[in-house]
Amino acid sequence: MKERFYFVRGQHIATGEAVWVYNHTELNPPRSYAYCCPHCGEVWAQAVVERAKWLFLTSPCERCPNGLYPAGSLWLPFHVEYMESWPLAVWQREAALWLNRDVPKTERKAA
Repeated sequence: MKERFYFVRGQHIATGEAVWVYNHTELNPPRSYAYCCPHCGEVWAQAVVERAKWLFLTSPCERCPNGLYPAGSLWLPFHVEYMESWPLAVWQREAALWLNRDVPKTERKAA
């Protein structure tokens, strides 16, 4: 099993399983994701799989809101398997953004 490491603004927020994903009807190996802000050009988040090809996505950072999704969201509705594989810390961060609360700073460990 490969791991995917999640970073926002250079800070590691979680580690999870890197799953294969469907692109239309074709199953593809895990990829690394780079979230690039279309307004300021910053690569503000990454989901890194070691030695995997990169997929660059345009998604507004926290400083450049767009109105469709909360600014700084990692939400990718067309990448269902990727989102389903998110570790709890990533889901907690998303929930905080969507509910307009403070974003958790660190990954929580299960007891």
